[in-house]
Amino acid sequence: MFEPPPRPRRVLDVPMRDGAVIRVRQHGHAEGPRLLVSHGNALASDGYYPFWRHFVHDCEVLVYDQRNHGQNPRHREDAHCVASFVDDLATLLRELPEEWGSKPTFGVFHSLSAVVAVAHALAHPWPWDGLVLFDPPFCPAPDDPLYDEARTQERTLAERAARRRPHFDHPDELAAKLEQAMGGPDAPAWVPGAYEGMARAVLRERDSGGFELACPGAFEAKIFAENSTLSLTPRLGELPGPLLFLCADPERPGARGPALVNRRLATAHGHRYHAPPGATHMLQLEQPHQCAQLTRRFLQEQGVLE
Repeated sequence: MFEPPPRPRRVLDVPMRDGAVIRVRQHGHAEGPRLLVSHGNALASDGYYPFWRHFVHDCEVLVYDQRNHGQNPRHREDAHCVASFVDDLATLLRELPEEWGSKPTFGVFHSLSAVVAVAHALAHPWPWDGLVLFDPPFCPAPDDPLYDEARTQERTLAERAARRRPHFDHPDELAAKLEQAMGGPDAPAWVPGAYEGMARAVLRERDSGGFELACPGAFEAKIFAENSTLSLTPRLGELPGPLLFLCADPERPGARGPALVNRRLATAHGHRYHAPPGATHMLQLEQPHQCAQLTRRFLQEQGVLE
């Protein structure tokens, strides 16, 4: 049931200021509105193909991974931080129009990349015709009732990531682990083929045989730990939009973390918000068609799609 992403129309390796390289892959309709698509911590954008495939017929879909993820070459661990990701996004937003022309541009970002997009928008002039944020894992302000839970959850994720198994004989091994972890009895399953697709997207072949994580566990843990200290949420009201939060269902039994925080934040700051019933943090792979429909409706409201 696994279906890999198609070959890109074009590939552009963009050098960052500190020597890191971000590989951008162009898919879809080159004359359509531009969607920049990226992923969550330790994941990779090709693994989200069950979601972004719904836009390749009428949008230009530019898929890229955060530094030290997916198809990008490994760079320094000391430069693996949110500030670097924000600077990388600023570089991409400057360089991509130079290479491939200017046009209406929308960010479609999950988890870590959603946090990066918000941090970028708070530090730079608003660059988007619209921004879609899938379940950003914000840690709210210390006076928020959910602060302790959100901070503890990010630190727990950091501890787990630090113990992450680094090597696999075959992507199917990691796919089985993803299915066990993400699609257990308390979570909805990903669509057929998605576990294998994500496993292939986050692994790279080793010269000595087998496969290794593109983003090592130590790098992943560093970002979870840093995310627990960021203070972005008090300034969410400064974002001019258009902006759409698509989030995990806070009414789902056992809902916690981003599902609860994002409902509170969207209400407090007046941003558009929708939580598909039953969805968890990985909603784009559980309900890709529904997530694509909601994203498409947002694009239609901005007048770029019929």
